[in-house]
Amino acid sequence: MKVRASDGDSCPWCGKRGIPVLFGLPVPDAVEAAREGRVKLGGCFAPGEDSASQWQCRENVSHRWTNGAPDDPLWLAAVERELPG
Repeated sequence: MKVRASDGDSCPWCGKRGIPVLFGLPVPDAVEAAREGRVKLGGCFAPGEDSASQWQCRENVSHRWTNGAPDDPLWLAAVERELPG
């Protein structure tokens, strides 16, 4: 499914709250958070800054979206909440 643009952490298809998607080699805390469903590991390489998904729907894994800003404060806060320290 194509990545959609959105300005928040709610799914643009169904309105459910999303979890942050992380790209890159995950640290152990990120692996644990992914096992618990608090983050989604997106792989080592992002498909491109504008098309990389920042969020995934908690209800439907094919629903992914971005706001196009890699340093989005809402996304950064969600990552920090799930991976403190």
